[in-house]
Amino acid sequence: MKIGTKVLVLCLILVTVPTLLLGIVAYSNSSGAINEQIDTLLSTQIHDVYRMTASTYDLSQAKLKDDLTIMKTVFYQYGTPDIKDGKLVLSGGSRGTYVVNDNTEIVDRLAQETGSSASIFQKVGNQAVRISTNVIGEDGKRALGTTVSDTVYTTVIGRGVT
Repeated sequence: MKIGTKVLVLCLILVTVPTLLLGIVAYSNSSGAINEQIDTLLSTQIHDVYRMTASTYDLSQAKLKDDLTIMKTVFYQYGTPDIKDGKLVLSGGSRGTYVVNDNTEIVDRLAQETGSSASIFQKVGNQAVRISTNVIGEDGKRALGTTVSDTVYTTVIGRGVT
């Protein structure tokens, strides 16, 4: 090899090796810093989503509590509940004797006042059957006669939890 070629190869090696080492070190440092920033950003976003979800849950619970209070008030304006001939009847209220089964006046009134969906269930055996509702089923009709799941039944009827 000529001396010029040898000097050129030596210069290329002296420039290339440090440049590669510098590139590797810079890559390691910057990727670590980027990963740290991503972790911080994701942690912040997760915390923000958690707070937003918790706030939404709290607001939903407050609305539910208010709507249930309104529903109870409206319900008991119609009278005291009793079961007669297998039907839920309210008597002694502003409407005389009022049969709740297949009558949607109360739940429609709640929807009008609050914008919420509502159902009145009657305990029949070990099931809660929807006897009045403003909830529309898949068939496009009110979901009368449907039952709640065992989990909901146990929670609400068994433990008394909303």
